[in-house]
Amino acid sequence: MLDVVIATINDRIYNLDKVIKIRCENVRYIITHQITNNKKYNINYNERDDVIYYSLDKFGLSVNRNFGLSKVSSEFFLISDDDVEFVNGAFDKIIETLQSNSAYDLVSFQALSINDNSLLREYPSAQMEINYNRGFFPTSIEIAGRSSAIYKMPKFREEFGVGSIFPSCEESIFLRDSIKNNIKISFFPIPIVKHPDESTGDFKYKDKKIIEATGAYYYIVYGFFLGFFVIIRNILKYHYKYKNEMSLVSYSNFLFKGFFKRAWFV
Repeated sequence: MLDVVIATINDRIYNLDKVIKIRCENVRYIITHQITNNKKYNINYNERDDVIYYSLDKFGLSVNRNFGLSKVSSEFFLISDDDVEFVNGAFDKIIETLQSNSAYDLVSFQALSINDNSLLREYPSAQMEINYNRGFFPTSIEIAGRSSAIYKMPKFREEFGVGSIFPSCEESIFLRDSIKNNIKISFFPIPIVKHPDESTGDFKYKDKKIIEATGAYYYIVYGFFLGFFVIIRNILKYHYKYKNEMSLVSYSNFLFKGFFKRAWFV
């Protein structure tokens, strides 16, 4: 059986009809609803025996994801969001992939554009084990796994992710932490989900908070001394990407602000 763990917040709970429209006897939806606006929600899924609803009042997408994963009890799980639609047959493909590839704790798939069904981004053309050297990391909504892996894999770092101190980079850090903990991960070129084209990654060179998160990410991945030089390389290498949005000095300041903020984070 597959648990689909859906993170949502406040009024976005009303988006979920499209997300949970597919009913399968071997699939259960776990909805984790963050309520941070002091509103009262009368949410009732009593007519759906395949839906379990939880509410929580803490901030941060990573907090929500960790909470949802703690509620998984089926053999397999899929991480999901409140703005997706699932491809027909996706759940069967996820279960079959996990059953046929027992060497892997986590597996990842492809996402399509909800607008035109094209691939959401560039993917490897064939199955590929994911490690530090591959240069490819899945996004959360592309990741499924075995519930047995939850107890040995790291949690999402709660200072990263939308609604937290650093509003991005939580996925890459989670995957790097997982690889460090000997979690085996493989990509399969199978589309399972549709998602809007825009994401927080689209603002990587525009939004100062996301640039700060990138600086914090470099500290986590490379440490203080090497991370410092990686930031210098980033500033010079990607100048053509941010030069129309802000000056080199501004971009540098935001990167280093995030770097030092995470270095001093307690």
